[in-house]
Amino acid sequence: MIRALFIILFLCWCHIANSQVISYGLLYDNSNVTHHLSSIDMISDNLNIIYNPNNVGIIVNETSVINTSNNHYLFEGRRPGTTEDHYFAIDINTGLMDSDTLAPDDIRMLQIHPTTNIVYGLWFNSSTGTHHLCSVDMYTGQKTVIDNSNDVGIVTGGTAVINPLTNTYDFEARYPSSGVDRYFSIDLTTGNHVNDTIAPDDIRMLQIHPTTNIVYGLWYTGNQHHLVSLDMLTGQKTVINTSNNIGTVTYQTAIIDPNINSYLFKGNYSSSTVDRYFSLNLSSGNIMSDTLATDDIRALKYYVPTTGINNSVSEISYFISPNPCNENCKIEINNLNGCNYEFKMYDCLGRQVRSISNIENYIIQIKRGNLTSGIYSFMLAGSDGSIGWGKLLIND
Repeated sequence: MIRALFIILFLCWCHIANSQVISYGLLYDNSNVTHHLSSIDMISDNLNIIYNPNNVGIIVNETSVINTSNNHYLFEGRRPGTTEDHYFAIDINTGLMDSDTLAPDDIRMLQIHPTTNIVYGLWFNSSTGTHHLCSVDMYTGQKTVIDNSNDVGIVTGGTAVINPLTNTYDFEARYPSSGVDRYFSIDLTTGNHVNDTIAPDDIRMLQIHPTTNIVYGLWYTGNQHHLVSLDMLTGQKTVINTSNNIGTVTYQTAIIDPNINSYLFKGNYSSSTVDRYFSLNLSSGNIMSDTLATDDIRALKYYVPTTGINNSVSEISYFISPNPCNENCKIEINNLNGCNYEFKMYDCLGRQVRSISNIENYIIQIKRGNLTSGIYSFMLAGSDGSIGWGKLLIND
C-alpha cells in the first residue's frame, strides 16, 4: 500500500519536470487589514493578485493547503470585524470564494496528503491542554479524531510534514509536563505513535521534498539560520551550509521547488531588517537568489498542475536483500514483462549516488563502494511506465 502511493508521487515528479511550480500566498493589505490570494514568483518578486474583494481579515495559525483535485487554496481566517474562525476555499484560477465554512475547532499545522488530498492537523483540546491528530473536511468543518492518547502537549516550530513513504504525520512537540522537544511521527491510519525521538536542535520551517521524501529545515544557532536535512526518526541532522549570513526568518513558512532543487523562504540577513526571498540550493546550501520582498505575503504554498497524469500505471514488485546491508545487496524484480528498467538511488541530501540504465536482467546488483552508512531512497522505472520506490539502509 505504501509503495502504491509512490506511483502517483513519481508521476507528479515526472510532470513537475515539465511544469511550472507556482507559489501562492495571502497578500496582507495593511491599509484595510485584509488578505488577498496572490501568486508570487519568489525569484523575481513578480506578484499577481488573484482575489481582491477585501473580505478576509485575520488569518489563523499561518497555515494553508492547496487541494490539487479542485485547485482550491484553503486556510483558516476571519471576516473583517468578526471573531469567528472560518475555513475559506478560494479557486486559484478564478479567485472566487467557493466555500466559507465555520471552523468550530482549534486545529493547527494543517497539512494535505499529496495523493489523497485529505487534510490533517493537530486538534488542540483546551479542556486537557493536549493535541490530537485529526483529519478535517475544510468544506464542512467536520473533524475526525485519529489520535486520542492525550500525550502530546506543547507543539513547537509551528510546522509539520506528511511523509507518504511512512504514512505518518511528523512534527516537533513535547509531552505534557516535559520541557524536552521531540520529533513525533503518528500513523495517519491508526493514530498510533510510531516514533518520539528527542529533538536536540532548533530546526524550523520543516518541508518535505515531493519526490525524495527528504525533510529539510532551517537550523537556528542563536543568531543565524542554516539549511539542513533531517531524519525525524533518529533526530539526526545533516548541515548543508553554514556560511550563509541569514538572520531572521519571517512567518515560519517555506516551500521546496523541485524544478530548481531549492528551498525558498522569506527572511533577512543578520545585519539587515529588509525582508528578502531567499532560494537555497538543496545540494550545496548556497544562496541561489536573494530578491527584495517588496510585499507582505503570508502562508506560502506551492502548486503543481496535475493535468495529464496517467493514474493507470502499474507498480513494480521487487525484493531487496539484504536490507539493512553493510556491503553489497541485490534487488530482484518480480514482475518482469519484457521491458527495460532504470535504477536511481539518492542520499539524504537528495543527491543521486547511483544510476543504472537499460537493465534487462531481473536481478540488479548494488555495490556499496564509497557510500557512507545511512538511509538511501531508490527508484525503479520501467520502459512500459511501471514504477517502484523503496529505501535501503546501509550500516557499517
